[in-house]
Amino acid sequence: MNIPCSEAVCARLATDASTVRNLVGDTLALMVQNIATVTAGLVLAFTANWILSFVVLSVSSLLLIHEYIKTKFLKGFSAEAKLWFTSKLQNWCIEPLYQFSSRRTTNGLIQFYIIVVTVKYEEASKVANDAVGSIRTVASFCAEEKMMEMYQKKCSAPEKQGVRLGLISGIGLGFSYFALYCTIAFYFYVGSILVHHGKATFGEVFKVYFCLTVTVVSVSKTLAVAPDTNKARDSTASMFEILDSKPTIDSSNNDGTILETVKGDIELQQIKFRYPTRPNIQIFKDLCLSIPAEKVHPFTGTISLTGYSSFSYPLATLHSIPLIPTIIVFIGSKTKHFE
Repeated sequence: MNIPCSEAVCARLATDASTVRNLVGDTLALMVQNIATVTAGLVLAFTANWILSFVVLSVSSLLLIHEYIKTKFLKGFSAEAKLWFTSKLQNWCIEPLYQFSSRRTTNGLIQFYIIVVTVKYEEASKVANDAVGSIRTVASFCAEEKMMEMYQKKCSAPEKQGVRLGLISGIGLGFSYFALYCTIAFYFYVGSILVHHGKATFGEVFKVYFCLTVTVVSVSKTLAVAPDTNKARDSTASMFEILDSKPTIDSSNNDGTILETVKGDIELQQIKFRYPTRPNIQIFKDLCLSIPAEKVHPFTGTISLTGYSSFSYPLATLHSIPLIPTIIVFIGSKTKHFE
């Protein structure tokens, strides 16, 4: 069962919002500018010499076919590789946490390189958040290398997709320039023939050349941002999916028990619990625990706090996460019955 956590939702919303903002901002303005440029260029070119304009446009279709094929290739990646950026967390985050921890690594510093690619990197974000948030627990069990291996494993799949995306974009860009320069060479060849036979003048050749060159470049730029349009559409759908999702806890519902004084017994019956990020590791199995009122119940040492974190997580989230049959009784009532 895939249970989203707050870290994954925040990373997803951040990247989706950034993608939509980039499209609505600079990308949308660039598309409008290129459309206006194409319209003006075609009008001026056909006004100057319609024969040259038809000849060049018949060859320029190679660019349009190429950009269409490249867009089809990139569309498959847009849903999974929406937006990526690299953030290096060094002294401002990791070093203070290790000063607070009970143990330091041999090199004295852990460097986390977080590459966020919305869907695929959500699991990696969970691992990084768990490692930084529970740094004392990780250090007490000497699990730094294990956490790094787990994080790198989660990042391997989107990293390969990013390489494939870069190769396709690079090959497409090279072919675009090749087709552009071949079109220019063919144009001047045809223009020289028309000038020789008196079908065009020297000024008309260069006028049509500059108009259609700007037009072709504008069309290429417009089609080049088509993958951004696909990514923005997927990001928008992802954002509305989160906004339209129905939470398991209705914050507007006023029904339930209101405790005027929080004082009572805590009882756990048959707790079976696994962390969502590590479903293959059983934390609790048929755990039964009773804590009397006004009593202090110790768990483990004050350094690692392992028992405290393992106990507090299901206690705080069990009312909203559907797990294996579990009952938490607090002052004679289940936690689901509280307002």
